[in-house]
Amino acid sequence: MIKEIIRCIPSETMRAYLIEHPMELSALQQATIVSEYASKKQKLDFFERLLEVTDIDREHLLLEIAIKDIKKYGYPNKRTNKIYDKYFLQEGTPLFPFLEICNLPVLFKKGDIICDRGEVFYVTAVPKLNSNSDFTDECYLCYSLANKIEGEDDLFLAHAHIHVCLAEAMSFEELSEEQKMVKESIVHLLK
Repeated sequence: MIKEIIRCIPSETMRAYLIEHPMELSALQQATIVSEYASKKQKLDFFERLLEVTDIDREHLLLEIAIKDIKKYGYPNKRTNKIYDKYFLQEGTPLFPFLEICNLPVLFKKGDIICDRGEVFYVTAVPKLNSNSDFTDECYLCYSLANKIEGEDDLFLAHAHIHVCLAEAMSFEELSEEQKMVKESIVHLLK
């Protein structure tokens, strides 16, 4: 089932890496990926299958209620949150269900060029997780190469946090001359 769940990840780069280098994911980590990237129909299917494989009572209850919420609302709703608050929240983060840290591989490094849904970015920092982190923190700090960067305000407006499940590989050679100039402006302003 994990290979099927990996196919829900939008990034072809990440999917290919995880197929080649399988990793262990708990039921709630798998549910996190499904919750974030699967369609409603897929969520129901995967959550029902995860319900069958988990032998932890509170996870079973959480998935059971989430399935009811998905059927009714299309996503885990208040009932799921109440179960999560009662049985899981006392352990700290994440603050909401299905935001488990998955510790997915960091495939890019500072200075790399990546693409997210057609937009090109320059990576300036890799994900750094701590005790307050959740799935949404598994992101690269990047700057868009879409517009001229002439100062600090432009730099701030161009910054983005690209999730590891969305980042696609791209080479420097694929950049236009304008994008290369924007990248150099970013490098200069960040010094």
